[in-house]
Amino acid sequence: MKNRMFLRPNASKPEIETFVEFPPSPMSRMCNKPAPDTLCEPVTWNVLVGEGSFKVKVFAGDPEMESRLDLTVNGKIIIRNEIIAKNTLFIHEEKLESKNGLLSFMSECHENCEEAVSKLSAIEIIPNDEENDTPEEKTVEKQLPCGIAFKGGN
Repeated sequence: MKNRMFLRPNASKPEIETFVEFPPSPMSRMCNKPAPDTLCEPVTWNVLVGEGSFKVKVFAGDPEMESRLDLTVNGKIIIRNEIIAKNTLFIHEEKLESKNGLLSFMSECHENCEEAVSKLSAIEIIPNDEENDTPEEKTVEKQLPCGIAFKGGN
């Protein structure tokens, strides 16, 4: 997926300056007669989170073109055929249960798949503690040494 990661500065919001593009849907026109280097196989992105319920927030958008988003997590469709306007930040939040300690994200098109290529800018995962569902205390945001990830803050 390395060649499907993009940086597009001058976006309306910093959250959409970078994104990863899932391979096109196998039902898309790009995969009907693919070029030899076109990857049309489904790709699953797994996050080891442990057992339990989680608040998952998905951020998506592309500063240069309209896009659409189809997203399945652990076999459950959470976003279907969502059209996102150019240079617009789309946010979707959902409570999800882990499966075998994982959250498995997959772009899976079910309708209007001719132009289906999903793009994700960020995913926020927070343990869901319904017994103590009070606003979290803000901490200072700091960059982690293991890539472009932040802990605490916003």
